[in-house]
Amino acid sequence: MKIKAVEIQGVIAGISEMSEIKLPGKLVYWLARTAKQLISEAQTLEETRVKLLEEHAEKDDNGKPVILYDKDDEGKDIKERGTYDLADEEAYGAAWKAVLEAEIEITMDALKPTVFDELEEKGIDIPTGAVYKLLPLFEE
Repeated sequence: MKIKAVEIQGVIAGISEMSEIKLPGKLVYWLARTAKQLISEAQTLEETRVKLLEEHAEKDDNGKPVILYDKDDEGKDIKERGTYDLADEEAYGAAWKAVLEAEIEITMDALKPTVFDELEEKGIDIPTGAVYKLLPLFEE
C-alpha cells in the first residue's frame, strides 16, 4: 500500500485515536503494525526536513547553519525555539514540497471500507474524525 508522505502525521493521529477504543484483536494488531511503520517514516521525514533546512540555511564563519532564537524576557536565547535563517526559502519550500508529495510504500494491506460497518454492527462506535484521518489507508 502507498500513501503520500504529507498524509503520514494525520494517519498516525487517526491510529492513536483508534487505540483508545476497544477493537477486535486483528484490527488492533493491524493498527499497531501500521503505526510502527508510519512512525519510522515520520522520523525519516523529520531527519530529511532538518537536512534540507541546514542545506538551505545561511552559514556562519565556520560553515554551520545559522539558527535564529527567540529571546526570553532577559534577552537570552530560548534554545528549544530556534529557527533556521534560510538563505533561499523558495528553494527550501520546493524541495520540502517534493518530499511531502512522495509516495511511501508500507507493507500492510489496505483497509477494506466495510471494516467500519462491521465494527458498527458489533456496537463499536468510531469517531468520524478518526475515520477521516485513516482514509489514506483504505483500498480504492
